[in-house]
Amino acid sequence: MAQDHAQVTRALNSLAKGLAPFVEERMEVIYKNRWRSVVQDSFRGGRGLPQQTGSEPNWDAHSLLTVMWDQWNSVFRHQLGHAERSLVSELRTFRNQWAHQEAFEFDDTYRIYDSAERLLSAIDSPEAQWLAKGKRELMKAEFDRELRAAYRRSKARR
Repeated sequence: MAQDHAQVTRALNSLAKGLAPFVEERMEVIYKNRWRSVVQDSFRGGRGLPQQTGSEPNWDAHSLLTVMWDQWNSVFRHQLGHAERSLVSELRTFRNQWAHQEAFEFDDTYRIYDSAERLLSAIDSPEAQWLAKGKRELMKAEFDRELRAAYRRSKARR
């Protein structure tokens, strides 16, 4: 559903906005001034490498999740646990489905919002609140759709 694809786009953009400062800070703590070159090493053949704006990476969800996955043992496992690693893996899968224009049903769209919110909550990102609000809006819209469908079915039976 096109609406769900747009919702997923918003969730992934919010995820990127919330993760970027955390990823940069953690990479810099471990790798100091070499962190940008280590980021580049996470992208075989330069594919998926975050675009540069000046000397700073222009992050998207794909590049952030790739770096987190690639650098998990060296960088991120010190602050995040197994549950968060699973969230990174799940979000990578959803992001790839999104990039290949796969359709998203309500359950998957809601799960993306929930998983992104959980990951951002684990790093105390304020973007988690935006995703929590988005989850509530998704649920309300789904309940409204179900209610309208039930009403139409009951009306048709009369």
